[in-house]
Amino acid sequence: MISDYSNLKYFKGEKKCPKALTKAGKELFWLYEMKWVEFDGDYDGFGEYEGNGLSDFEKDDGVPLTLKRLLFNRYMHWSGYGPESIPDFKEWYIRSYRG
Repeated sequence: MISDYSNLKYFKGEKKCPKALTKAGKELFWLYEMKWVEFDGDYDGFGEYEGNGLSDFEKDDGVPLTLKRLLFNRYMHWSGYGPESIPDFKEWYIRSYRG
């Protein structure tokens, strides 16, 4: 299991989401990062991230590619959007996740 959380913005190894993140509306980001750690960073997203032309999106921002795949998967799942909404994902990622 991953033990270095330095590339993570929200999850730092806690058993429960910190109240400050819940108050800020960031608990889902904490949960997604926690799940990514549980997956040992091994999330391929079934090729959907790269298949939608996101291979070079924010590639030097320090966030692991496999975590971006997971965030993309969850965004597309919960939003119900299709590939035409890639610009919306990019905006959400930059504004809401990295914010």
